[in-house]
Amino acid sequence: ASAGWQSEVEWQVDGASVAAEALLELLLACSLNVLERRAHEGERRSRLQDLEVKCAELAEEKSLKEAVVVRQEVALDTMRSDADACERRLSCLERTCRDLSGRLEAAAVQELRKRDGAACLVRELSGLVASVMDMAAAWRESLHHDTSEAAAARVEASRLEEGVRELVES
Repeated sequence: ASAGWQSEVEWQVDGASVAAEALLELLLACSLNVLERRAHEGERRSRLQDLEVKCAELAEEKSLKEAVVVRQEVALDTMRSDADACERRLSCLERTCRDLSGRLEAAAVQELRKRDGAACLVRELSGLVASVMDMAAAWRESLHHDTSEAAAARVEASRLEEGVRELVES
């Protein structure tokens, strides 16, 4: 009886270990995403500062019309950069959600096949899967919002680009 109990405890520890590894992978993926976004934001700010300096120089040295064109180019570049960043983040989050959901489902199926009587672990894994699915739904909602923002930014960028063309042509 002691060996059976010990085997059951080892099995539950193994299951918890699989779930913990999946959660650690999720945390790592999220951390990498945050670091990537911070680096991108730093690059974007630096580029924006460079363009603003250029705008200031043009305003002092050249006509007002040229300064307006450069400012519109700055706004257009910023919008394009923001739209691209949203799309990259959306893509990364979608891949992470799909990967984690698949891994958790595979782990649950594997554990179910190993032990038919492991109802406790199955409930824990089901809870983890439900939690990840809830997180994935929240991410999807966020992704949908980001996609809408990216689309709006692209429309605004096109409008500004047309304005820049008109100014350059006039």
